[in-house]
Amino acid sequence: MSELIPLQQPAPAPSLPAGTVIRCQRVQRGQKLGKARAVVLGRFGEGERAPYRVWFYPKGPARPGDDATVSLSFPHEISVRGQLAGLSESQLGRIVKGSNGFSDAADVWRLASTLLLQKRAQRAG
Repeated sequence: MSELIPLQQPAPAPSLPAGTVIRCQRVQRGQKLGKARAVVLGRFGEGERAPYRVWFYPKGPARPGDDATVSLSFPHEISVRGQLAGLSESQLGRIVKGSNGFSDAADVWRLASTLLLQKRAQRAG
């Protein structure tokens, strides 16, 4: 008689904080547009399988709607690339500008603003 081997459940992915730089599938109006860089804005719902709200910051200011740069991405679709702290001053400046005024991006705006000021202060000596 053969033994049944229990299926291994994958370990849950650690929760990604706002400001995590990722690469994931971009979907707009139900159409896949390929993978692109994005930054995590936060979780959309509860639980380890809840999607993340992400902003495809190279595509323009954070905005919902028909020309959205903000979308949802499920944990299994995400590849982590780093944190905002690893971005250049110019990239942080674009993130600060593009996230300003979009309430769902408030945590990213605060973090990017702080990092930008720190980088400028370090450069100024």
